[in-house]
Amino acid sequence: DNFKGINDLYGHSIGDRILLEVSARVTAHFDGCLCIRQGGDEFIVLTRSGDNTHNLNLCRNFLIQLNKPFVLDGLEFSIQASLGVVKHSKDGHKLDELLSKADMAMYEAKRLRCGFFAYSEGLQEKMQRTAMIERELLHAVEREEFFVVYQPQVDAHSKEIIGVEALLRWHNPSLGIVPPDEFITLAESVGLIHEVGFFVFETALTEFISVCHSTRKNKDKLRLSINVSVQQLFHPAFLRSISQLQKRHDCSSIELMIEVTESLFIEDVTHAKEILLALKEKNILTSLDDFGTGYSSLGVLGGLPISELKIDKVFVDNILNNNQDLQLIKSIINLGSGLGMSVIAEGVEQVEQADILSKNGCDLFQGYYFSKPLNKKDLITFMSR
Repeated sequence: DNFKGINDLYGHSIGDRILLEVSARVTAHFDGCLCIRQGGDEFIVLTRSGDNTHNLNLCRNFLIQLNKPFVLDGLEFSIQASLGVVKHSKDGHKLDELLSKADMAMYEAKRLRCGFFAYSEGLQEKMQRTAMIERELLHAVEREEFFVVYQPQVDAHSKEIIGVEALLRWHNPSLGIVPPDEFITLAESVGLIHEVGFFVFETALTEFISVCHSTRKNKDKLRLSINVSVQQLFHPAFLRSISQLQKRHDCSSIELMIEVTESLFIEDVTHAKEILLALKEKNILTSLDDFGTGYSSLGVLGGLPISELKIDKVFVDNILNNNQDLQLIKSIINLGSGLGMSVIAEGVEQVEQADILSKNGCDLFQGYYFSKPLNKKDLITFMSR
């Protein structure tokens, strides 16, 4: 996964040495199997075993072994991969057909970020849609098919609006509304994420500053939160683009915050810290999105300039009837408080959820109980009330 990013960041000599390490781990783990480097960063393993459980366990254990860190030139790498699995006879008879279906399953594993995925009926139609999305995505910016909506964020105690999260939406004439979880990963894989991300920043700053000027006369600043992918954050032009945007827009009425996910912790943490510190110097805050679902460790978390933890919706959904999720949320709130970070819960849809979160010290809320995502016009109306 993200091998192109490794080549871009560290050069092809490091990339080649990583391929050698991965090749050695493939050969060592899949002992007695036929192991082939297909080309680039793709490998094929053929096993005689017809036992599905055995084969899937083989994949699962390989990913664990592959993920063990190793050091090159003083840099520590922890490699992740995506595996697609097919079975002869059940999924096809000809080699080309099996390789094609294995490829589909591998891309599905990459999209779901689940490590490995076994081919199933219906995946081919799904992949055809993915191919169409990718084709249309290449021209979506120039055709002005993207737009931005804003979901209000409120103070847990006063219920006052403290800001909004900007959310990218895409309406394509052929595909209709395409959900972000279908196209964001594709935008990363085809190298469009920086262009798409720049569109979000430009549009959100223009629109939200206008909203603030028309609704918040002489009041405190409102914050504008914008999601930034790891690939986007590490792009060589990212900091320069942010500086240009700040010069072009009067940001005196807003507080700008970026939201990054915990996948940041499996990349180059040292480099990430440098970028986040550079953003902090530009008065841009950082929120850690989907907290509790990923890879963070307390040691790393405490060393990064992060001002907010965002509790993932999956925990909020079950907070009323799942004590384990409630205890986890309490731990996140206590952790945030101990590190001097505010804590925001997303996906708050019921008053009972808001009450229990507030009772346990959550600082901020976001969700349909307060407001769905709104376009600029509706946001002005909402905030004027």
